[in-house]
Amino acid sequence: MSGRTLNNGSACSPPRAVRHARAGLTVRVDDRAGYSVVRLSGELDLLTRPLLGEACAPLLARGKTRIVIDVAELAFCDCSGLNALIDQQHAVRRHGGALLLTGVHGTLARLLSITGTADTFPEGP
Repeated sequence: MSGRTLNNGSACSPPRAVRHARAGLTVRVDDRAGYSVVRLSGELDLLTRPLLGEACAPLLARGKTRIVIDVAELAFCDCSGLNALIDQQHAVRRHGGALLLTGVHGTLARLLSITGTADTFPEGP
């Protein structure tokens, strides 16, 4: 897949970092001991929503069912982006796992509140 790079972490518990990028959104995946962190930066919308699935599907395929999505650097999220997050929540639950959000703010916080889906996403570390 284009836009995908692999970065090595430090010698002490090196995380596997994968970066996905497409017009307006960067997704970085860091594998940690027992869970993975998916960091979103930019805009999660109709055009960029496939990146979230492309980042999470390999995690689930490898048995990584504890996922934290860090949205602290997310500048914008529309209803398509919210649906992408809900889709990933359902996929993780089907695998018996848990998906948490961290850094919720701005338009995503408003969308979660307005749509009544805030309780669907527990706050992560």
